[in-house]
Amino acid sequence: MVMNKRGADSSPGGAITGIVIAIAVLVILIIVLVKFFAPVRNFFDSFGAQALEVKVQTCVQASKSNYIASYCDTPTETNLFGKNQYVTCRNPAIQRNVEALAAPSFECTTSIGLVARQQCVNLVKSGKADDETMVEDKLCTEWITCSTLGGQYKTPAECRAVKGSKSYNEGFQQTGTSGSICCVTPDSSARTEELLTTDNSNKVAGEEEVRAQAQSGN
Repeated sequence: MVMNKRGADSSPGGAITGIVIAIAVLVILIIVLVKFFAPVRNFFDSFGAQALEVKVQTCVQASKSNYIASYCDTPTETNLFGKNQYVTCRNPAIQRNVEALAAPSFECTTSIGLVARQQCVNLVKSGKADDETMVEDKLCTEWITCSTLGGQYKTPAECRAVKGSKSYNEGFQQTGTSGSICCVTPDSSARTEELLTTDNSNKVAGEEEVRAQAQSGN
């Protein structure tokens, strides 16, 4: 055996032994972590399944009792497949299960898009929405625009000049610092109701141009 000046083993066999020990420790560590996190993962999977089952049973009861508003037009916060979002009984993941148990004898007259946009507007105006808020499998930032809120893109200074106005950033969180913001004035309610009834794909003409002008004017 070759020894260095300090008495340490510098032979190839000693290096290989060290590598083998390191690999064994790594394998043991991985096994421990997998066993530890598996119950945690199973808990959240179970929680999601339970939340879905609760929503399905609620919708089954609404279907049997002909509670049309509850079934069609009332989104509630539910954990679907690991994501919290607001959904009605018409959400595909829920409706499949409901129809297998108690298919509704009525038809929903309002579009699911209208219900989703109204929910997003309500969440934004109550300060409960951000750029990750989901309604019916889509982000609120996909359902509504600044115009849907009855707002216009302005500079913060222009928005502050209107008494009672509120300013929002792209994620519909209240802001008022810099850049182009969505400015919603107190008299915007009527315009909001009007725009909610239009399809979201028909955005107000020139909105992006107005926004760009506001940014350049800041």
